[in-house]
Amino acid sequence: MNIYPVAAFKSGFPDDSVEEDGDIVIFPGRGIAEALAGLLRDAGLSVDAPEHQHEHGWDFTAHVDGVRIWVQISDIGDVVFLSSEPPYAFFKNSRKKRAAHGKLLTLLDQGMRKDKRFSRLRWLRRDEGETDKGRPAPVEA
Repeated sequence: MNIYPVAAFKSGFPDDSVEEDGDIVIFPGRGIAEALAGLLRDAGLSVDAPEHQHEHGWDFTAHVDGVRIWVQISDIGDVVFLSSEPPYAFFKNSRKKRAAHGKLLTLLDQGMRKDKRFSRLRWLRRDEGETDKGRPAPVEA
């Protein structure tokens, strides 16, 4: 099973950044992160509230079949990136962790494709960066 843990997409959400004295003090992407967390909650998952991570955007943790998976949203204007991984992926990449990660990404993909605020969704390997050559699904058998 191949998992593509990064999504690049367009968003119809308004810019929700906050500036003070010409400096961004709250970076954009909160609305997107809350919508994605809501999609996962609607699918029956336990999801922590999104937290501001300054220039990195917003992140949250979802719990899938006993596995914690971190999700980060980075809204850079023309494109939004979603990155994900189990927090302990560096140690042992078990079938359970891979299956849970694939399930989470599939739920996100299905929910985003039904929501007209998301468009041009494509899935990438971590090393691909922004490219139109991404895949239409986050998991391949």
